[in-house]
Amino acid sequence: MHPITHTLDLAYGHYCTAQVARELGDKRLADELEGRSRLWINAFDPATGLLRDSEYYEGGKWNYSFRLLHDMRARIALAGGDDAFVDMLDAFFGFGAGAVTQPGRFPSAPEMPPVTCSTGSRG
Repeated sequence: MHPITHTLDLAYGHYCTAQVARELGDKRLADELEGRSRLWINAFDPATGLLRDSEYYEGGKWNYSFRLLHDMRARIALAGGDDAFVDMLDAFFGFGAGAVTQPGRFPSAPEMPPVTCSTGSRG
């Protein structure tokens, strides 16, 4: 099993190479590579609406889920459409979350809330 980032890098590489092949008139290769560029969907977890976590820590499913620059239309559709996708982005970036307060100079454990920006969760 590959890290999710490897899957996404290959999908994007296949997409870009397909564009070159198409410009060079190689329709067969372009079609094959475009098909491979959509294999990222195998990393989608319908239970969460996000891409799966990687077995290697390079980021999390929230980070990976917004990285499909070449196929965002399909990613948005899998999220349930524009409104659902915007809601996911709002959750990821903390829109609507409470204000952040700065801990003191030597913070106690209760002053240190869980990190939220890379996970999309709010505590």
